[in-house]
Amino acid sequence: MSRSLLCLLIASATPLASAATAAGNLIVRAGHVLDVETGKVQVDQDIRIENGRIRSIAPHAAGQPGATPRLDWSALYVVPGLMDMHTHLADEGQTADPGAPLHSTPARDAFIGANNARLTLQAGFTTVRDVGVYRGFADVALRDAINAGLVPGPRMFVAGAYITIPGGGGEI
Repeated sequence: MSRSLLCLLIASATPLASAATAAGNLIVRAGHVLDVETGKVQVDQDIRIENGRIRSIAPHAAGQPGATPRLDWSALYVVPGLMDMHTHLADEGQTADPGAPLHSTPARDAFIGANNARLTLQAGFTTVRDVGVYRGFADVALRDAINAGLVPGPRMFVAGAYITIPGGGGEI
């Protein structure tokens, strides 16, 4: 698989793009754009972003006037943001210790969640479904922090605290 295909690039996933879009508009010159509606790859396209949203994708217009910030991704492939439908962003990960959640604190879980949200976005995932946390509503707080612009992260659909049967997943 080529290096370009591994670059699941989205405008909000890079610090330069984030700074530019926070200031207003951005034009990304993309070498190849995957159009998922037609299944075709469009070559040499300009992606116009206004207020953090893609407004248009059109063939590159050489010498466009204006002071709009630009990113040159003409050597790269750009694909739509990915979605992960089973995440636990505020959890540290799998462990053999069933009491592991008791060894953490809500503050530590918040930092873990913020870091995982940033890494998830940088990996190209713009939407996630977070399916539960040990500490009630840590995922809700993370979603709200992302929506408020306090931390970078994907759009989150959250479950809140686990609801489980005795001995089921999520029981401590």
